[in-house]
Amino acid sequence: MLDALVLRGMAGRTQEAYIGAVAGLARHYRRSPDELSADEVQQYLLHLVRERHLARSSVNQYSCAFRFLYASVLGLDGEVFQIPLAAAPQRLPVPTTRAASAPSR
Repeated sequence: MLDALVLRGMAGRTQEAYIGAVAGLARHYRRSPDELSADEVQQYLLHLVRERHLARSSVNQYSCAFRFLYASVLGLDGEVFQIPLAAAPQRLPVPTTRAASAPSR
């Protein structure tokens, strides 16, 4: 996997993060990631959200690492082996008051 990351020009920190994410998945199931099903990978992502309380951005980084492993390194079809990204939270715009938008003197 490291060779594939280097060949694609991924930054050093990205390489470390992806390798760490895949190593964490392997430790969690005590099996090689190439032996895991898509369902098991999704259950691990749920574990990261529910029990480890990781932020959405962290879980997305794990998802990207798993997508890279399964699609680019292992060559599995993305249609069969789908790994979702966490949805971005919807934010409402904050209205400004007249005092805040008035020119200062």
